[in-house]
Amino acid sequence: MKRLFAIILAGTLTFGFGSAASADDEKPGVQKESTPFSYISPGDRDKLIAQIPLQQAASRIRWAVERTKAPGFAGIALQDGQVVLWWKGSPPAAVQTAIASARQEAPIQTRRAPHSLAELEAASAAVVARMRANPASPFHTVVIPVDGSGLVVQTESNQADKASILQDIAVPVRVVQHERITPAGRLDDTAPFYGGMRINNNDNNSFCTAGFGVVAGGAEYLLTAGHCGRTNGGFNNGNDSRFVGTATQEQVSHDLLLISTDAGSRIWDGGVPGGLNTGGEFTKGVVGWDWAYSGEYVCHSGSRSGAVCSIQNSGNFTATTCGNDVYGNYECYTDLIYSERTNGSPACQGGDSGGPVFTLSGSSDVIAKGTITGCGGNAMTYQDFGTAWRDFGVTPIT
Repeated sequence: MKRLFAIILAGTLTFGFGSAASADDEKPGVQKESTPFSYISPGDRDKLIAQIPLQQAASRIRWAVERTKAPGFAGIALQDGQVVLWWKGSPPAAVQTAIASARQEAPIQTRRAPHSLAELEAASAAVVARMRANPASPFHTVVIPVDGSGLVVQTESNQADKASILQDIAVPVRVVQHERITPAGRLDDTAPFYGGMRINNNDNNSFCTAGFGVVAGGAEYLLTAGHCGRTNGGFNNGNDSRFVGTATQEQVSHDLLLISTDAGSRIWDGGVPGGLNTGGEFTKGVVGWDWAYSGEYVCHSGSRSGAVCSIQNSGNFTATTCGNDVYGNYECYTDLIYSERTNGSPACQGGDSGGPVFTLSGSSDVIAKGTITGCGGNAMTYQDFGTAWRDFGVTPIT
């Protein structure tokens, strides 16, 4: 069966529709790299490796925030060789203890934020409700800066009526013109199925990308983007030679979907014919997951584009964007991470949706960071793995 289209949301940002892993987990016939991640430029590799101590320190603080649920948290960034924590007021004792411990791994700076993340999420929800009620509106994305300064609302037209969408919003709002973010292997994978493989929706011939093999309650799944399918919908592999599985759980607002299947502990890596990366095709082991941080450098491995790096999480960190899923339903996806490719070229393409977003763990393995939601120009939005952990209780298969 010929696949008719990749996932492209309406408009102009597109929704792209542990211990070390063992090489013994690889499937027969998979090409071996003489140098792992050989497609990454030396400059990008240096950035990905240099940020590891900062990630470890930031993770220690972020977990303290998660456990305490204390009000005042605004965001965490990796910035200028240090970890920066923004907080409205003073961090509680448990977070202060984590900061002191994290300083053994990297420099930490605490800065005062004018608004907490919770306050800005509430203000964002009011704007998003107006966008959802008016699909024809030129306003399409709301972003929350990591420093707690206010909101950034994106519009397709600089002539748009701002008052209609910003009325009675009690925090500072900046409106910017930006193309619309739209929901955006590989091709003949076999069980156990790897992240980064192409998955074909059996309802309508659209294709997306699997994110990571995950486990919850002893059951295995592929984690992917919610806009790529529906609960009880079936998926084949990229050339329709094998049935992959049936989707069993969806979190629509977070653009997440679980496909019940025999899932593996690796992701496809390297190039795709005709993609942004056309080099050799390899696999990498997944050794765990971590939260996402502003300023962090990440890579993805979509089944349309191949593995792409030079992508940095923006200071406009948390995003909500609205568009159509593969069935034409107009939906808004929240708590996304907003990132941009630093060289100005496209970050991803339609069909990459659901694909794995990752950082490096040493020289040959990866850490799960999230799954692609959308692409537009050099921008990419993705749902962070921490949200999938909260929603479904999943962890990567390692």
